Amino acid sequence: MKFHKDLYVSPNIRHLAAIKWRLKHEAGNLALYVIVPADNDPHSRAGENQLEMMHCWNLQQPWARKINWLIVGIAEGRAEGFELIRRMTQDCYEARGDEDLKAFLFPKENTHREGVQT
Repeated sequence: MKFHKDLYVSPNIRHLAAIKWRLKHEAGNLALYVIVPADNDPHSRAGENQLEMMHCWNLQQPWARKINWLIVGIAEGRAEGFELIRRMTQDCYEARGDEDLKAFLFPKENTHREGVQT
């Protein structure tokens, strides 16, 4: 499990280091949601599924333990998760003029996507 260098965190999250430790050691939190790239792939085409939000409990499932998750956001509660995604989208639009979140969050990995039309 990895965390994005510019991790988005909802305002009610306190003790981020402890929360990261709990996520890595499968000791989640009932109210915690994580935001990851869709299909855990920062390289999909512009306009395709971009982000997924899931309860941290999903990371503890047998199928999920095999995946090296890249977490781009942590929220306390589902509503704050949606607000965090809205904030990411707004930041993306202000920085790039579009809603290509993966190109915004992973600029080096997605340079080949520039100019791709969907």
